[in-house]
Amino acid sequence: MIDQDHYENAGQHTAIGHFLHGLMFTGEFLLRTPAPHPFFLAAHESLGFDTADHAVHTNYDGITPTPVFVRDTQGKHLHAYIRKHVKRSGLRIELPLEETDDTGTDASPAPAAKPACRILAA
Repeated sequence: MIDQDHYENAGQHTAIGHFLHGLMFTGEFLLRTPAPHPFFLAAHESLGFDTADHAVHTNYDGITPTPVFVRDTQGKHLHAYIRKHVKRSGLRIELPLEETDDTGTDASPAPAAKPACRILAA
């Protein structure tokens, strides 16, 4: 759960954005239902969240319909998510080609595990 006490506070928007963006790369299935504020709705859409079909609630104020957003970054979905956003950014970065399954999602084999590395402070 991420909460904010002042919906117009840009500093809180930034902090939440950084935290949420960090969650996007954890390889999790994310389910979010942000306050029905234009900033939060636009932020979730721009981060590639999908709106869950038929999942709406009015729990914030008892009146305003609020969508539920989902984003799956588990396994192969994380690679597909990154590719999608690199393409959307307009950056000219060549990413390795991968196979796709019949649903059009990334079906590349997972890369071999790399040994863990440790950063030591001097």
